[in-house]
Amino acid sequence: MNQGANNPGFSVAQVRIVFQLAPPQCSTAKLPDFLSHPLLYVQPFHIITTPEDLEDT
Repeated sequence: MNQGANNPGFSVAQVRIVFQLAPPQCSTAKLPDFLSHPLLYVQPFHIITTPEDLEDT
């Protein structure tokens, strides 16, 4: 099965953790559950061609 640029069968993305909130060490405060997870930046890449699709490689 040829999984070329038009049907790659997989996804490529760059993922970065931006930051994770934390209360001060001297505090007994607890963050709400929705703020206790790292905040992420995800940038998907769309593959337009593969080396196999190029004649000169």
